[in-house]
Amino acid sequence: MGLNSNKTTKENILFLINPVSGDKSAIKETVDVERYCQSKGLNYKIEFTKAIDDAQKIIFENPNYDVYVAVGGDGTINEVATGILNKGSGVLGIIPRGTGNDFCRSLEIPKDLKKCLDIITGQRYKEIDVGLADDRYFLNVASIGLDAEVVNQTEKIKEYIKGKKAYIIGVFFALVKYKSVRTSIKIDNTLSENDLMLFAVGNGKYYGGGMKILPNASVDDNRLSYCMVKNILKFRVLTLFPTIFSGKHLRYKKYVVEGKADIVEVDSGNNMILNLDGKLYHLEKKKITFKMNAKKLKIKY
Repeated sequence: MGLNSNKTTKENILFLINPVSGDKSAIKETVDVERYCQSKGLNYKIEFTKAIDDAQKIIFENPNYDVYVAVGGDGTINEVATGILNKGSGVLGIIPRGTGNDFCRSLEIPKDLKKCLDIITGQRYKEIDVGLADDRYFLNVASIGLDAEVVNQTEKIKEYIKGKKAYIIGVFFALVKYKSVRTSIKIDNTLSENDLMLFAVGNGKYYGGGMKILPNASVDDNRLSYCMVKNILKFRVLTLFPTIFSGKHLRYKKYVVEGKADIVEVDSGNNMILNLDGKLYHLEKKKITFKMNAKKLKIKY
C-alpha cells in the first residue's frame, strides 16, 4: 500500500492503523481509505502497528510525511502524537476507532470515516496543548488513584469478560482493593496534604469511555485542568461515580476540588499506577510532575 504518485496536494499522508483497536473496524475500513485517497489523487501510505509503541518506530522510519493519521483509540493517538513530537515536525490527523474515543469527544471529531478523511485532507488545522507527566507526553487526561486501579482491574478481567460488564466488575474489585493514600500535592505554589481517592489532570474533558472528569478543560488554553477527589466513604463513591459522566461531580465540593494550574507536583509516598491517555504505567517512584510541554502540536481539525 505504497505512496500514490498522482499529486493533487503537497501533503504526504501516512495512515497508522491499529488493527486491534476497539471493534477492529479500522482494519475493515482500509479498502475505503485506499479508495478515497486514490479518488482524490493523494500522496499516501498505509502502515499497520504490530506492537506497543510501534507507531513511533514507523514515524521514525518514514520522516518525509507531512500528516500522520492515528487510526485507533486514545492510546494510538498518544503514540502517533509522541512520534510527531519526537520527530519535531508533522501534523496529527485522527480517525477515532477505539473503545472510548475520549480525546475526540473534546475536539468534536466525528466517527464517520468520510468526514474524518475530508478533515485530514483539508487545509484547516489548530495548535493544541501537550501535557507532560515527567518525560511522557499526554494529550487528554493523566490520573492516579482509584480510576487507575479500575483500569488495572478491568484489564485483568477482560481476559475472561468483555465489554461494559468487565468495567463494572473492575469498579467493584477496585473499590474492594483500593485504599486512599495520604498524598502531598503542590499546585503551582500551593502545597496541601490529603487522603486522596483520585487525582486527574489534563487538557481533555473526558476519559474512561465518556466520563466528564474535567468539564472545564480546554485543549488550547495553555493551562492544565485538574480534579482531586479526597477520601470518601466507599458507599458514597457509588453515588459520586455516576455523576462524573455528566460532570456534575463538581457539585460535591466537600470531596471534590477542581481548578487550573501551570504545574502540579504529586508525592504519594508509594509507587504509583499512572493512567496516561488510557494506558497504564506501573511506576517505580513516588513522585511525579505534571506540566505543559513548551511546544504545541498541530492537528487537522
